Amino acid sequence: MPVEQTCTSSGAIFKASAAIGLGLLKDTEAVPIIVNILGDEKQQSDTLLTPYLILSMGMIKDPRGAEVLQKLWEKLPERSNTYSYHSNLAIALTMLGKKKDIVMPALIKQASQTRDQLLRSYALHSLGLIGDRESAKVFLSAASDKDNTFVMYTAMSAIGFLMEKNQLNPLNKVTGNLVDVSSVIMDHIGGIPVW
Repeated sequence: MPVEQTCTSSGAIFKASAAIGLGLLKDTEAVPIIVNILGDEKQQSDTLLTPYLILSMGMIKDPRGAEVLQKLWEKLPERSNTYSYHSNLAIALTMLGKKKDIVMPALIKQASQTRDQLLRSYALHSLGLIGDRESAKVFLSAASDKDNTFVMYTAMSAIGFLMEKNQLNPLNKVTGNLVDVSSVIMDHIGGIPVW
């Protein structure tokens, strides 16, 4: 790998880490800067840093970030090069309170269509992360699509995210909030007397 590419990649990874740090700190002063960066057309094609900037906007939970994320969300079906941050947008918009009116209607529509199988698979994955019992019909339909085994596989994988009872809430995984991980093995070890 050329030196310039390595420096660029490590710079983007450093910026991505900083973006998540700002999100964890809920730094509202960073919102105008992130909004400005995400508003740049060139940045929207960057699939290394942009997903983290999007998540940081959701984690900060400042309504000023919703507009730029909604614009990105609306552009998704037309730009397959941005599908890589499909789930990030769905999660961030959900964290900003846009799940019911913006995210879910679009996900159900995208996951039910058959023209763009790649978009359909990303929508199914996102639906598995943030969906609810209303999503079941979409998963059943996709899982019975015998003409496309990839969509069937994606539907089964996504419904696993949705239905697994022992899984942490995906939003808590992203934000680090309210995570209470209990270890079954520790319950057993704790009862063993040490002498």
